[in-house]
Amino acid sequence: CVAHMLDECILPYAQRDMSFEVRVTLEADAGVRKAFEVYGEPLWALHSQLARQRRDENGRDTLSMEQFLELLQSRGIVGDLSARQESEVRVPKHTLKTYRSVLTVAKAKRAFVESQRAEEASMGTITGFELSMGLDYEEFLECLGRCGLLKYDQIEQMRPADRVTALILNVLGRMDVPSVITAATLVRALSTFVANRDSQPLPDESEEDHAKFLEMWSLLDLSDVRDHPEFNHDLHDFLQQAFAQLRLIFPFYCKSISGAENARDAELMDMQEWLAFIRDCKIVSKSFNRGLAENVFVTSTSHVNRPKALGDVDRQMAFYEFVEAICRCAYLRENYSSQKRQVPLPECVAHLLDECILPYAQRDMSFEVRVTLEADAGVRKAFEVYGEPLWALHSQLARQRRDENGRDTLSMEQFLELLQSRGIVGDLSARQESEVRVPKHTLKT
Repeated sequence: CVAHMLDECILPYAQRDMSFEVRVTLEADAGVRKAFEVYGEPLWALHSQLARQRRDENGRDTLSMEQFLELLQSRGIVGDLSARQESEVRVPKHTLKTYRSVLTVAKAKRAFVESQRAEEASMGTITGFELSMGLDYEEFLECLGRCGLLKYDQIEQMRPADRVTALILNVLGRMDVPSVITAATLVRALSTFVANRDSQPLPDESEEDHAKFLEMWSLLDLSDVRDHPEFNHDLHDFLQQAFAQLRLIFPFYCKSISGAENARDAELMDMQEWLAFIRDCKIVSKSFNRGLAENVFVTSTSHVNRPKALGDVDRQMAFYEFVEAICRCAYLRENYSSQKRQVPLPECVAHLLDECILPYAQRDMSFEVRVTLEADAGVRKAFEVYGEPLWALHSQLARQRRDENGRDTLSMEQFLELLQSRGIVGDLSARQESEVRVPKHTLKT
């Protein structure tokens, strides 16, 4: 009968008094000993302040159970508290847990009794005799350790030393319970990449161009994209490789629709120009339509307290916003309606650049044309030969228009009128002629 009762009922279900094992654990844990050592001075001062009016039969200053419970309650330690897990990385909200931290008055009383070293308190019962006993400083430390293990028992991320340290901080008033839970369960970013520190120029990239890339990078805000900032290093590398081409693509579309009339307009892109870029690059797909492209434009130009390239112009896109919009398009294009795994942002951007933008986007070659004109001796000779009549023509047209520096300048309307009056604007053709007798089919139009 006894064997059956022990095997079937008592041994499987009865709870055990583990007070001695807990004491051994606390004494053997180097982290716990270190915590008591680091915070020893303020803990000694706290114990002395509370226990100075109460001495036991051996003349020791001791802390009563009422004082200890009042201390825990005043610090918000006793009770059932919870906190929502937070993350440094952009992750789906359903993956973040709510953690509980429980310490009841009964458990605190039991920890108080089990921390007493007197032989009478070793049976684990709370009698009037034990209630009358108090905790000296060493027993006070052990009681804090026991309460720490109990209070943060459900926080699996915390080791025993972390739990004890947390309760010490709670008792000293340096950290409340929700803050402890949040700090212990925080999903931390593994990436340590910092562009200003870790970024290096590419082999064919000048220091000046690299500085411009870092300036653009510092203005990007993709913190609402999943896994930010884990993807920063890979995204940085992909964008840096494409940076030179993107700098040629952007100004082309800034001038492409209505025709920029000045340098200011040539550095800002409006919705029409953005959609022309989307169309040329064949970015619209089954999962990414024109409406989403328009939403991306609005999102990327809606940031508050961020500099525009040349002033704050509503609903016009500066270069850094253009790059940010490309990143958002890439992510939505791969993930907006996908039921498969979420494709990381760097992978999305690399695919969009390689498959759509770099092959199909048009470039602004104005700088290369300028270099060609300046380098060609024949062009320089022509300007020199016809310099006087060209100067007179410019002076005649520009004499009534001066810029802020007092220079005579020619407006776009005047220039276009000049070209049209000379029959230059338009699509004209002429048949090739020859001073030599040749077959007509060899002459081109």
